[in-house]
Amino acid sequence: MINKILAKLKSMSWYTVALLIIFIVAGPEAYIGMELFSLMELLGASTFAFAYLVMFKMFFERVADEIKKVIMLAVIIAALPFAFELLIFVEVAGIETAYACLMIMIAPFTQLILRTAERVKCVLTKIYTRGQNHPMFKTNIFASHVLAGSLVILFTGSLFLSTIVWLPVMMFGGLIA
Repeated sequence: MINKILAKLKSMSWYTVALLIIFIVAGPEAYIGMELFSLMELLGASTFAFAYLVMFKMFFERVADEIKKVIMLAVIIAALPFAFELLIFVEVAGIETAYACLMIMIAPFTQLILRTAERVKCVLTKIYTRGQNHPMFKTNIFASHVLAGSLVILFTGSLFLSTIVWLPVMMFGGLIA
């Protein structure tokens, strides 16, 4: 979209660009528009447009710097529970230094997280494989058990009583079949 706008601006004459800048800056104020128009006539369309375009660029660079600082501060605040020393860097050296230190510290921190995630994955895999081999999970479920358990829950409303029907199946299901 910006490329389209730049292409349109390149195809316009300096006078048209200057008039467009006057309309943007003056808005509905007629007197400001007349003063800007007389300034354009005094400086020339190309100098006037160039001056205001440079001013717009400088303004948006300053706004972009402020947005970068806000994003850096948000990242630092998010990392404060893990690295409280960043607050000291913000106080002493500024946000940019604290953000740079965070970027330096983030590599060992991410390696620690990855090692911990790998360890958790290994433990969960061991639990899963041992659970698969346990006889409780190799039961043969019969329709009579399902029907009896469902009827006990339906008539009594007690999950405890229905486990009495399922307890032998869970404990000795591998041996029954």
